[in-house]
Amino acid sequence: MSAAGKTPRSRLPSEKLDGRLFLAAVALCAATRLVGRSTLVTRAVAALVALSGTVAAGLILRQAFGLRRAWLGVLLLTITPAWFLHSRTAFETGLYASLFAWALYAYLRYRAGRRGADGSPLSAVSGRASW
Repeated sequence: MSAAGKTPRSRLPSEKLDGRLFLAAVALCAATRLVGRSTLVTRAVAALVALSGTVAAGLILRQAFGLRRAWLGVLLLTITPAWFLHSRTAFETGLYASLFAWALYAYLRYRAGRRGADGSPLSAVSGRASW
């Protein structure tokens, strides 16, 4: 018991609402509202978000670096053990890495001078997760 006579409340990592955890919670809550509560839904949301990150990595390799075989980079990313683990267990790490890949893609498009990269909703959301 503390000096005030109250038991101190333990702080769980999920209770702090920084950018990564908040976006993960929003994505999972939206899917739970639409489909229902289950482990399959949670893992499916994490896998879809991670899949979007691999798409961003492929677009970076193809459009920013001009590689003809960008699919090899995507393949290498998907067989990496850490990516395989975090993309299917619904940790916020997969969401954060995917949004960071999209932020990097938006930045590289901006640096290349292509229209639509500056101020798009995608760059705003990915920038929010990166800070």
